[in-house]
Amino acid sequence: MSFYEKNSKIFLITISMLSFFFLLSFYLTPITTNDFWIQLKVGQLIKENFAIPKTILFTFTHLKDKAFVAHEWFPSLVFAVFYDALGYNFMIIFKFLLYFSSFLLAFNLSRMMTKNVLYSFFISLVALFALNCRSFLRPEAFSYILFLAQLNVLFLFKQNKNLKYLMLYILLNIIWVNSHGSFLLSLGLPFLFAFSEMSDVFVQNFFHTKKSPLFTDKEKKLFLLGLLAILTSFINPLGFKLLIHSYELSQDSLLKDTIFEWRPMLSDSVRRSSIFKVFLFFISVLSFFTLFRFHHLKTFGIALLGIFIYLTLEAQRHLAFLAISSVWPLSQMLKEMPLRNYFSNFLAFCIVFTLPYLSWHAWNKGNTVGVKPGFYHSARMPEHSLDAIRKMSLSGNTLNTYTFGGQLIFHFYPKLHVGIDSRIDAYGVEYARRYQSMIYGRYRELKSFLDLYNVQNIIVDSSAFNRMQKTGSYEALTLDGWELVYKSEKVVMIKNRKIL
Repeated sequence: MSFYEKNSKIFLITISMLSFFFLLSFYLTPITTNDFWIQLKVGQLIKENFAIPKTILFTFTHLKDKAFVAHEWFPSLVFAVFYDALGYNFMIIFKFLLYFSSFLLAFNLSRMMTKNVLYSFFISLVALFALNCRSFLRPEAFSYILFLAQLNVLFLFKQNKNLKYLMLYILLNIIWVNSHGSFLLSLGLPFLFAFSEMSDVFVQNFFHTKKSPLFTDKEKKLFLLGLLAILTSFINPLGFKLLIHSYELSQDSLLKDTIFEWRPMLSDSVRRSSIFKVFLFFISVLSFFTLFRFHHLKTFGIALLGIFIYLTLEAQRHLAFLAISSVWPLSQMLKEMPLRNYFSNFLAFCIVFTLPYLSWHAWNKGNTVGVKPGFYHSARMPEHSLDAIRKMSLSGNTLNTYTFGGQLIFHFYPKLHVGIDSRIDAYGVEYARRYQSMIYGRYRELKSFLDLYNVQNIIVDSSAFNRMQKTGSYEALTLDGWELVYKSEKVVMIKNRKIL
């Protein structure tokens, strides 16, 4: 009996406590994403008007009436309800609870598959470490929970053949459809699972004289589940059009060229980031176990690995789905792996000593994306900049850098209208590029835009302001009646004094 097995209760209690502290250190972090503030405003509008906005709405440009598909309306509404009732600090707790739920679902799936608590801790902790690269309070956080929940449901159905699990899958599918565009995964999962089960039987029949039927009642129910998932995906404000919109958005090459999270994992910009280091670590873990335990993988596990490795290479944001989907194949590979003396001791001591170091690193230097835990503001516009806008009572059409759009919309709309925000898919990549070149380019283009839309304020980040100084745009603005009214390390505000 190994040292771990003799002291398994002490080890597991210690690992449980260290795991919780690790998750606190990595996920109890402030809200950093720009999109959150837009989604929060959309949620408030839904709550107030009992209607989902159908246009871009917040901009003063000709695009204000352009159609906007608010397919993430349900999480936006949830955000608004909690934020209005409990405030900003609770949203940090809420974000932690979302990802803690993902951990519990990953742990439960692995425990059911491996029937080994130590392996389950290891697999779910590795998955949550990689998932941390996408630890934002965005609607996609709902999709991680829903995806893991559906994997749990499919495993339970495989074990028990109970129709109640299929009904639960459909309920989860309807929630997912109204939460995030990644719901397309939910539609294909039952078919993939059914084909994988049939493939396993086919391989088994090939090597054995006793044949088993390929297409059993279980596979029939899974195909029916897939069809029901497709049909119930129409239960959303846009119906069938949402499927087309989600697919087209996922295939938009301009988005992949423009937005960092959509760039390929092997692109230069991603390889220079911490995300690539996490990817290499995770792939190393997968490769190690695949090298020695590949023969224990079933078709579904192989399919999940192949699909999500491909998607991750196509767009780095899919590393999150690779992490959580890998719980299944990793559990398959470790399922029948005996806890030999050396391995159980090694794994238990690795977890016990690694978790405190990672937690310490998060508190002192930040998590995988460099954010330290705590209840503080970490948005692009600091609180003192927002207070300055309130004190100066700025209003009207405002030219802004897109990273400030969400906060300006949430805190000041409809008193203030923005030129752009982070919904690049709604504005269109071409408009975003022209807008960006106008701010960073020649004054003639900038002045034409300011005059066309009767712009009253300019609120930009320090890099944009420095560029305006180098190109001479700022000097031209001052000669044309504009005045610098606020300047900090991150934010610069300029007001048009000709407009009263």
